[in-house]
Amino acid sequence: MVMVALGRGGFPTRATLRRWHLRRAALSYAGHGWPVVPGACFTGTRFSCGLGCQTFSCHPALERWEEHATCDARLVADAWARRPYSVLLATGIAFDVLEVPVYMGVDAARAVRGPVAVTPLGRWMFLVGPGGSLHPDLGGHHDVILHGSGSWIPAPPVRTQHGRVRWVVAPHETDWNLPDPASAQATLVAALPRPAYPMPRAA
Repeated sequence: MVMVALGRGGFPTRATLRRWHLRRAALSYAGHGWPVVPGACFTGTRFSCGLGCQTFSCHPALERWEEHATCDARLVADAWARRPYSVLLATGIAFDVLEVPVYMGVDAARAVRGPVAVTPLGRWMFLVGPGGSLHPDLGGHHDVILHGSGSWIPAPPVRTQHGRVRWVVAPHETDWNLPDPASAQATLVAALPRPAYPMPRAA
């Protein structure tokens, strides 16, 4: 049974509407074969997964969270019926994620032709087919991360202290199709700044 908290006038409270919004998003991702994981609940100032939680940033709400990544609609509905969990997407199963800084993301977002999300702090997340390795030109940049097996990302509409995670290119805009990881990385490599070489001195 889904418990519904009502406010004045018999209307759902803001907290209830937020939980419904997160639940609907989690069910949508799971329904398209993207495994979801309950994340720590955002309290307005920090994330918390329960009494005694010491991690303030976004994190899974469950220990051994990999075992709880699921596309089972019943399990997802039951989990988000109880608490307003943040929605996390497990990577390395249905897709990998290339996380890059804003200067690369802005230039590459439309050219990659796949789902792209951005965090409030300007981290751009490109969803690509799973199983690729990081291109050497990207691997040399400490601000580029390949999320594969054993990792996760926060998914829209997760809220943080700095704002919401949002889609720049939503999955439905690409019919939930994912680009080839090699071609996506080639586009990101092209967005890397080129070194400025000094002009040769005149003889």
